Amino acid sequence: MLELSDMELAALRRLLAFVSAKHSEGRPIDQAELAAGFSEGDMQCLQGIWEAFESYSKQGL
Repeated sequence: MLELSDMELAALRRLLAFVSAKHSEGRPIDQAELAAGFSEGDMQCLQGIWEAFESYSKQGL
């Protein structure tokens, strides 16, 4: 089971809110805008989540 820290959950919520807002506006996600809207800590948390998903998928979740 994938367990996320409070910081990881917060970063994931911010990412989902960002993506949802862009989708509602009918706009594509701009990488520069994404990077500007998230702290380095957020990006590290999201990278960690991505790596965990990759690891679990290789184990045949």
